[in-house]
Amino acid sequence: MICDFCGKEVENKIVLKGKNSNICENCILEGYKTLELVKEKKSNDKSIKLLTPSQIKKHLDDYVV
Repeated sequence: MICDFCGKEVENKIVLKGKNSNICENCILEGYKTLELVKEKKSNDKSIKLLTPSQIKKHLDDYVV
């Protein structure tokens, strides 16, 4: 059986079989790692505090003549 993601021959490994494709264990793990990184990045983005337009204007007024 061949993995439709990486194209490698799959023997003695876990394979997800779909209607029209197969995914090997290595591709499943790489996909999982990628999803975890995306989730981690999104959770870190929530800590950014955005200023309101009036706060930005007030700050700029201190520097712009």
